[in-house]
Amino acid sequence: MTTAIHIELNVLCLLILCVITYQSVSNVNQQMHRVLFRSMVYGVIAQLALDSLWLLVEGRRFPGAILANRVLNGLNNRKTLEAAFAEYVKQGRPLYLFMMDLDRFKQINDTLGHPVGDEALVAAASILTQSMVGKKGILARYGGDEFLAMLFLADEAEADAYRQSVKAAFEAYNREHALPYRLAASVGYVKHSAGMSLEDFVNAADGELYKDKRAGK
Repeated sequence: MTTAIHIELNVLCLLILCVITYQSVSNVNQQMHRVLFRSMVYGVIAQLALDSLWLLVEGRRFPGAILANRVLNGLNNRKTLEAAFAEYVKQGRPLYLFMMDLDRFKQINDTLGHPVGDEALVAAASILTQSMVGKKGILARYGGDEFLAMLFLADEAEADAYRQSVKAAFEAYNREHALPYRLAASVGYVKHSAGMSLEDFVNAADGELYKDKRAGK
């Protein structure tokens, strides 16, 4: 994100400089005027080319940092989760909340670096997005490596089946990709009860998440 802003500001400054130059030489010989302005335009094009090349090189060195911003920023957040919750509760159907976070994510960041951690987050977001296909609900990033899925499910058996399918999807991803780490997630879920606020709903799911995390250690 910082790189993109840096490039855009550079280009904007160059364009402003072109305009200023164009206006400041209005009383100069027209031929000189055209040559000078053309040189400035070529300078902008050259700067764009150099910045684009630099961004490409950085993207190859640190692909996760760029992808993470694009993918993770596209997920629902807490605000959209609140709106969905208010709407879902009105429907009176069995509603389940799943809280998921990546196992040993801090270790991935600390030992392999944040760019690799970003790649892990992108992979997790992709796996969880796929898990929502064909289901009625919403997936949101709750913060850091935490994700929430709010789903209409028939009963406890279907909820547990979804939980197991998420874990299986992570294991399948590990088998299909040569990763320098094991990508896995702990998952906890609860069913919504009458009068339960979103905060209560999240806290209850969070408690189940940590039960699962402790059981997995």
